[in-house]
Amino acid sequence: MDDIYAQLERRALSVLQQIHQRSPDARAIVILAGPPGSGKSTIASQVVQRINSLHGTPTAKVLPMDGYHYSRSHLDSLPNHVEAHARRGAHWTFDGEAILGMVKKLHASREGPFTTMYMPSFDHEIKDPVPDAIEISPDVKIVLVEGNWLLYNEHPWNQIANYADDAWFVDVDPQLALQRVAKRHVACGIEWTLEAAMDRARNNDMKNGEEIQRGLIQPNIIIQSVEDVLETLIRSLHPDMDIDAALTNLESGQEVIGRTEPESDDDSPEHEEPAHEYEWSEPSLPPDFDSQNDEAAAMDGMATLNSLDAGYLGSSSGANLLQEIASMLPELAASNSPATSHGKSPSQTHKSKPSLDPPNLANESLTNYFIDAYFLFYNVSYPILHEPSFRQKLAARGMRRGKSSWNIIYYLVLAIGHWISTSDKYHAGSRFYTAARNSLSIHMLESGTLETLQALLLMSNYLQKMDKPNTGYQFTGIAYKMALGLGMHRESPKLQDNIGLERRRQLFWVLYCFDSGFNITTGRPPYAQEGIIDTALPRNIDDKQQQDLELTMPVPPSVDTPTTLSAIIVQAQLAKHANSLYLEYLAAKTSNTKVEYQVAEAIERTLTDWRQRLPQYFTSSAVPVWFAGPRAVVLWKEQNLRILLWRGSKRNHPYLPTKTDAETRCLDAAMQSINDITAFCSKNEGILHLGIVWYATYFLFQAALVLEASYLDREAQDKLDSETADWRLMVHKAQNCLVAFSARSRSAKRCLEVLELINRRAETAANTRRTVLTVPELVEEVPVMLQPPGNGTEESLPSADLQTLGDGDLSMGTWTLNDAGSDPTMRMILDNTPWGYLDNAPMDTLFNDWFPQDTFDE
Repeated sequence: MDDIYAQLERRALSVLQQIHQRSPDARAIVILAGPPGSGKSTIASQVVQRINSLHGTPTAKVLPMDGYHYSRSHLDSLPNHVEAHARRGAHWTFDGEAILGMVKKLHASREGPFTTMYMPSFDHEIKDPVPDAIEISPDVKIVLVEGNWLLYNEHPWNQIANYADDAWFVDVDPQLALQRVAKRHVACGIEWTLEAAMDRARNNDMKNGEEIQRGLIQPNIIIQSVEDVLETLIRSLHPDMDIDAALTNLESGQEVIGRTEPESDDDSPEHEEPAHEYEWSEPSLPPDFDSQNDEAAAMDGMATLNSLDAGYLGSSSGANLLQEIASMLPELAASNSPATSHGKSPSQTHKSKPSLDPPNLANESLTNYFIDAYFLFYNVSYPILHEPSFRQKLAARGMRRGKSSWNIIYYLVLAIGHWISTSDKYHAGSRFYTAARNSLSIHMLESGTLETLQALLLMSNYLQKMDKPNTGYQFTGIAYKMALGLGMHRESPKLQDNIGLERRRQLFWVLYCFDSGFNITTGRPPYAQEGIIDTALPRNIDDKQQQDLELTMPVPPSVDTPTTLSAIIVQAQLAKHANSLYLEYLAAKTSNTKVEYQVAEAIERTLTDWRQRLPQYFTSSAVPVWFAGPRAVVLWKEQNLRILLWRGSKRNHPYLPTKTDAETRCLDAAMQSINDITAFCSKNEGILHLGIVWYATYFLFQAALVLEASYLDREAQDKLDSETADWRLMVHKAQNCLVAFSARSRSAKRCLEVLELINRRAETAANTRRTVLTVPELVEEVPVMLQPPGNGTEESLPSADLQTLGDGDLSMGTWTLNDAGSDPTMRMILDNTPWGYLDNAPMDTLFNDWFPQDTFDE
């Protein structure tokens, strides 16, 4: 940020110099606006501090508009006083006319005679303005007026910029702003917990931010806010580093910091090309891995797009859907041979650099931030850790020496917290994961403990989310074997029921859900065998109230409200049904047939019964904000199971022909899935962290593929009707949602590119059929730039002096999903598929056998 502050300092002084050319002793007025949490106050104070340090006198002054809040007593007098207090910070809770009068007063006195002026400030302790608390002396020549609504296009706010010499606007990512504002609410005593602060910020501050963006008057420059804690992180690692110089060296290809090569403790085998088609390699990405430019080399944790070095991916995996498309092409068959089907792993194309020493990864404020994010967004879905116990142990014991399960847990909590609160672009090559990986030891497996099991579970799920499904699969297997060794699959009738046993149940069923989901995602047979498991499901107890409970104490009574355990309880119930469904599916697949219609119908009744038995807080709208995401993901999983069920069953009932056929049921489930996911994401944009986006992307893409396949099959038979139009409409809804995700998620971007490619080929094929061509027409590929959902027009952002503000740090250009370096035809549907294999293939030929003729045989 220092470079940005310096550029803004120079700009402010340049404005003052231009004014002095007309009037030597005049005062400059600069407006600095932006949404809540954008970092306006920090930028303003840093710029003013730099100017004053340069001149040795208080030449510049910050004048916040906070002092023009209506007092609480004034809000009490309003007819809508309850709303006014809840929405304090909205433009109508400020005295806008007084702010305009203040700026007019500054402007009128800019050329003298100068007298000392007094302006109000805001006291966060009493939560009210304080009159005449800010002094503007005659020596002040630059007044930086800072506030949310100073560039808002509504009277009287839209008059303010007319009396300023320069107008700046700070733009910020909404998720980053949300985190900043929530932390500030806690620090100021507005709320006592981060959860309550997040709710308050979403219901007020984030709404204000959206309104500010919608009504923005064009500023002279836009400043892109960045995460200040990243700079703090760098300084904690290298206190003596000149960050600006390091960035310059980085751009020129020079070494950023001098390093000595440590001795390698990597005992992994040489990364040779696998000898068998199901062998795989998923080495750790180096910290400097470029997740954008090197996306083609990355794996796919959803087992949907890749097949290159992907290990065994069975018939329930998303990749199998796409393999059915490719199987008709002779050139693809050639590319699948063992000699050519394995590419280079990321480690072969990127020489790994030594990692930093793990104990010094981050300062305390940063680690606390990531720990909060982990428990607020991840642990509520998968309660692997008991939050009070974790925090108590962290405070009492800190880090252990050497390689221990505790160290792995600690670093993975930071890694997951970092991932879930940022984007894939900024998380690739996480140093927290590297630290956790370096803490692994074979000695951990020489004893079985719950702490080791927790470490293995965190590692397995994190690796899947990081597109390392096979490595994560291995850790899940080790964890499952350890759980069996600990007897967690059996109840202990001789032992008195207590908190300790309840914790074991919670952990076992998280493992069960991981195993079930992993197997269905990858199409591999399950570990769990229902006949040997009698462990009771966890109870819905208030997990956060157990801090003072000993492990030998009785289990508290269940509650009828959402808790940290609510989502995993119903997900475990669903996973048991999923495993029954999946075993039927695999058995039929092994026999080269489909699940009997009656069996599929019976399984669907169990899913319906599961949904009907859900607690009321799974259907009620009056639930805590933190619970909305975990609840939605569980319901999405059930819809996805219905798609899998009917896609793998025989088409018709053997003797009741009036029954709805399996294809219709499958398509209805797919459309319902897309509708539910897109509706949730549209309504809950403020809570769409990467954890939710990952699942939404996976389920949207599978549902969209099913609809695309049926649409293209009908189109090839010239049977398009209103029903097929509905399918296409739902696919477009899925695409629009993926567009919104793709700015943060590389998985969403890849899935979106596949759907765009299919649509372009379908359109080409339709045109070919309409012109009755006998030979597929060569179509020149035109790059397609995907835009976020909007009015369909490209809006230009306010112009800025890019030379003054620098290139890259301050985002001024129009945002698009695909940059100039992206291949518009994506990195292809399958990694082992020739790049041009879809270019000239008619889509009717390509998709005719998506559902083979015997798919729905009776």
